[in-house]
Formats: sequence, structure tokens, C-alpha cells
Amino acid sequence: MQAFRTHKDETITGETLKKAQQSVADWYRNNAYGIRAEDLYASHVTEETKEKRLQEQLAQAERIRSGTEPMGFWLWQRLNTEITGECIAFLPN
Repeated sequence: MQAFRTHKDETITGETLKKAQQSVADWYRNNAYGIRAEDLYASHVTEETKEKRLQEQLAQAERIRSGTEPMGFWLWQRLNTEITGECIAFLPN
């Protein structure tokens, strides 16, 4: 990702964008490890499935870090919050 547009219609590039990506990627990676450690899966979910999901999430964190993860609302929202300090709701009042 070379540029990011905030909800304030500001275009963010360079080091500011890179720092935001790093922060969101770190959060996503830590969240993946937290989910795996807490074992909040249903009892029928196998260890292999849990490990596969963890590896998928870690790969996704690296795509966020490198700027190659496809932009969906959740990613836009996390980056926007990291950059602006404002969390924009999916369904505002």
C-alpha cells in the first residue's frame, strides 16, 4: 500500500503509514496468539485446525505489515484509528 485515505479525506503516505501498518500488524499478531492461548474454540475443533488458523492469522499480520493485505472495512478502520485516533463505526448513529 502506497497511500491511505482517512475519514477526514487526508492522504497518508511514507513513514506515518508504515508505522500505522506496523502497529496494526502487531495488534493482529498478538490477538492471534491470544486467541490460540486462551483456547476459546468449541470442543470439537481439533488442535490441527487451531494451529492452521493461527498460522493463517500470522500470515495475514505479515500481509498487513507489508501493505499487501486487501483493504476491507475492518483494516481501514484499524489503520484510520491508528492514524487519526478516531474510530469510525461501521453503522454510525
